[in-house]
Amino acid sequence: MPTPLLLSLGAWALGLLLSALAWWSPDGAWFPSPLAGFVLLLVALVLFLGGMLVAGLRLRAPKASTRSLFGAAAPFFAAAVAVTLAAHGLLPHPALPLVVTVAGGLWGRRLARGTGAPVRWPGELGFGAAVLVALLIGIPAILVGVGGQVIWQLAAPRYDVPAARLASTRGLEAYRPAPAPDVTAAEAGLALLAVAQTGDTAHSPLFVRVPGASARAWVPADDPFAGQGGDTVLARASRGLTPAERAWLAGVAAHPGFAAWATVARAPALDPWAGLKAPLPPDLSGVSLPLPSYVTLRAAARAQLYRVALAVAERRTARADSLARELVGFGLRLRDDADPLVT
Repeated sequence: MPTPLLLSLGAWALGLLLSALAWWSPDGAWFPSPLAGFVLLLVALVLFLGGMLVAGLRLRAPKASTRSLFGAAAPFFAAAVAVTLAAHGLLPHPALPLVVTVAGGLWGRRLARGTGAPVRWPGELGFGAAVLVALLIGIPAILVGVGGQVIWQLAAPRYDVPAARLASTRGLEAYRPAPAPDVTAAEAGLALLAVAQTGDTAHSPLFVRVPGASARAWVPADDPFAGQGGDTVLARASRGLTPAERAWLAGVAAHPGFAAWATVARAPALDPWAGLKAPLPPDLSGVSLPLPSYVTLRAAARAQLYRVALAVAERRTARADSLARELVGFGLRLRDDADPLVT
């Protein structure tokens, strides 16, 4: 009886690739790149499925026997069984799936050389079912093996961009405002919470409601500078504003929440958890700790920029410099003591 050569080659290729990926470390020199791994998988699948097709369409005698089909595909079957056992901890060493694959493939080679009746439809049905199970186990495992690093890079959070942004702020240290030594870290933390709760009705129930928080939004909805960057707003202010724009900026600058803003900007230290309600829920973890509203803090920073723009338009250079330093100081204080809010 003939031995399906293509089927045997494909089974060896799939079995060795599957078991080798279970052994090799992704950081090792032998581990294939995602592109090389996918190419190897494609070639192995073409050989294996092509071999099945040739064996299944062979209508004239001599046809392969049932034992010949199973023997030819034995390396892939053995690899699928081996990785399943390894996943359940029954093969403790990562090289054992490769040993099982080679041993199963050699045993299958001996099996395929034996005599047997030509395969009939029950044998073809059983062989097809075994192949389907092996493919459902082996192909996803190979895909995860060769593409796991890419999948991890897509799914894992990346901190290089925020880290670079934080590093870029070191040049702003010279523009910090003079510190207010009488402000404690807890007072600064409550002031930060007041800034974050201003105009925000959806604050976390785990935070106390700071009395200094205003119900008035930091920036009204009719913002004539909406969508413009800070440089653009300041450039417009330096060229001159319309009476309506100046009046609108004056209204923003009169917001009562800027006292809390200045407290944070000039504080020597800040406790971002000063406003947490005590006692904390027993099931609260570090990951689930609440943060002050980032959106509201951005709106407050925008409002502070508008105060700077108004001072620039009024040619009040010293005040514009002081307000700009408070804007820088607020951001640097968050960077130093509340970095989750700026990353």
